[in-house]
Amino acid sequence: MDNIAINVQDISKCFKILKKDWNIFSHLFSLKKNSPFNDFWALNNVSFSIKKGECFGIIGRNGSGKSTLLKILSGVLTQTSGSVHIDGKVASILELGSGFNPEMTGKENIYFYATLLGFSKEQINKVYDEVLEFSDLGEHIFKPIKTYSSGMHVRLAFALQTYLTPDVLIIDEALSVGDIFFSQKCSRKIFEMRNKGTTIIFVSHDMATVRNLCNRALYLKNGQAVMVGDVNDVIIEYFKEGGVVGAGPINEVNEVDEIKKELFSESLFVRNSLLNANSVETELYSLVAVGYLDKKGIFNPKIKIGDKIIFFITLMCKVPNDDVCFSLMLRNSHDQIIFCGGSYNKDDKGINIGENKNYTFKIEADLSIECGKYTFEFIVGNAFNNMFNRGVVKLSTPRIPLDVNWDYETEKAPFYGMIGLNYDTSYLELIKNN
Repeated sequence: MDNIAINVQDISKCFKILKKDWNIFSHLFSLKKNSPFNDFWALNNVSFSIKKGECFGIIGRNGSGKSTLLKILSGVLTQTSGSVHIDGKVASILELGSGFNPEMTGKENIYFYATLLGFSKEQINKVYDEVLEFSDLGEHIFKPIKTYSSGMHVRLAFALQTYLTPDVLIIDEALSVGDIFFSQKCSRKIFEMRNKGTTIIFVSHDMATVRNLCNRALYLKNGQAVMVGDVNDVIIEYFKEGGVVGAGPINEVNEVDEIKKELFSESLFVRNSLLNANSVETELYSLVAVGYLDKKGIFNPKIKIGDKIIFFITLMCKVPNDDVCFSLMLRNSHDQIIFCGGSYNKDDKGINIGENKNYTFKIEADLSIECGKYTFEFIVGNAFNNMFNRGVVKLSTPRIPLDVNWDYETEKAPFYGMIGLNYDTSYLELIKNN
């Protein structure tokens, strides 16, 4: 048991809920003293164990008992029955703002909250600058917490909890509140903590995030443990219960119409571009715009799995340049590169860009990737003919957010997993020889 960080055995939690039709006055004068409460069992005989240094996921629909379980593990609630043993110091990121005083500033809350956890002022001073840098709150750190947005709450809570170096870190949907750039930063921090031996419990409705972060998982349904095991097996079971696993081919999409030259006019960029990129420039280039359009040639924030979209970059070259190549880099919310390719990979030797002229490069792609939050960026440079997969980078654009969506509750998924393959299905009849 020396390697076990958390051991949960047959825990149950019962809440007393007042009956809707209960009349307190009739109860006082009635000879039958029935209970005015109904029993609601949020958890029922749940058991599991988590090894030290393991990243453990907990999944389930709303009302399945996830939050109740986390509150018991965090010490906020006490189980009705069963036992919980945790080896080490626990930090938790549950409801937004939990543990913070809304009237205090962010800085005051850092010291206040850390003091409640038993840290001295000297210990807090050592991590204060790192917490402030990670949260990226700037001057907002001196403003009251009640003025913070939900994303700012999460930034401060996550930064504070992670830099206090707990033995066990519990995270409940925290990464879904912040923007994609903060999610990528948090994922890097979680992997770093896991590699250093921190035990992590992660709860989310984002199955892609659970799969990438966690080794094993628990699937809760109606307060009961349906399955505990390998994260991929548990997620498959979760999707089966909801009837959302699809096995058919990807829906066909219409061919993208040829983009007209006027599509890339400056006025349209202002309306459709995700980035005002005029401030990005080097000695060779000025970046005019970068973004994406849907198959109809307009910006659409609600991209779905399998949609065909057009990534584009427009830049102005200040001096003549030979054989310029363009590449697109796509990263998931964990800062992992899931795709990088462009003109060089398609045996395109590049284009000779003239001086003081605008050029637009586009990549048309079917987004056969699982739903989730991503970023993309373009890389501009020259490739060496004698060095495969190498070259000189002359300009990199900032990362731009991209959300890929799917309604698993109402639509059959085109595939399950991280990527979709372009595939066909067929049946073969086996004939036995007599």
